[in-house]
Amino acid sequence: MTLVPTILNIFAGICLYVGLLHLLIASGRLKPSLHLSFGLTCLVIFSYILALIAKYKTMNVDDYINARKLLSALGYIDGIITIWFVALYTKLKPVRLLLVLNSLYLICLLINQISPTGILYSHISRLSSITLPWGEPITQPEGTLNPLLGFQFLALISNVVFAFYACYRQYQRGEKKAGLTLGLSLAIFVGTVQHDRLVDLGTIKSIYIAEYGFLVFVVIMSLNLVKDLMQAVKLREQLMESQRLRKIAVEVERNRLARDLSRFSIADIVYCGHNCRSFA
Repeated sequence: MTLVPTILNIFAGICLYVGLLHLLIASGRLKPSLHLSFGLTCLVIFSYILALIAKYKTMNVDDYINARKLLSALGYIDGIITIWFVALYTKLKPVRLLLVLNSLYLICLLINQISPTGILYSHISRLSSITLPWGEPITQPEGTLNPLLGFQFLALISNVVFAFYACYRQYQRGEKKAGLTLGLSLAIFVGTVQHDRLVDLGTIKSIYIAEYGFLVFVVIMSLNLVKDLMQAVKLREQLMESQRLRKIAVEVERNRLARDLSRFSIADIVYCGHNCRSFA
């Protein structure tokens, strides 16, 4: 059976659709940077899921290493973009700190590309497999962990701390629903990522589930962003209608004053003419 790849393909399709939708929204005038960052995040997640499907299908060590390195690289790129989305969404944008957080992932990305076997392993001896309850085999590596993997944990922990702090600040600022929504979706996502780190460390034998956390994050935040967008569009329409009615009222008042002035001028002329004849 190929249940896992089928589910992952469905997830990838959802992320692709949501990503393109928000890139289209970003072409408008309402919060383009926010929707652009979220759309790019979704597209990177789409690519990540496709790379994960390819990793599950590998049959030899070389193919596994290439797929694993691509998977890690996409994960770091997603981390870089996502933290900017969080900053824009929560309106907490310490640029220097964000650049430092990005640099941690860039270091991980560089190590991953330079190392022959990627950042996760210093050596992979062979591939084994685990069998899922429904009989589907999943490829798993057997090897030695890379001591430089600590940079990945440092980058992950630092970015997670900032993300939850940003949610807290947003909540404290009075945007409670927005802060809770983002915090909840991030908590689910981070939880699944931590599960995958345990899989990488060999602590548990399981499939990766970060993509499920990805999907929850994408769906929750997309619905929230679209809802906010619809409210913003409705508010803008109300403002435009208010301006239109104000212009109409001003024009009506202007015409009334013009008519009154015209009547006054005519009456004044008639009155003056009458007085002149009386004087004569």
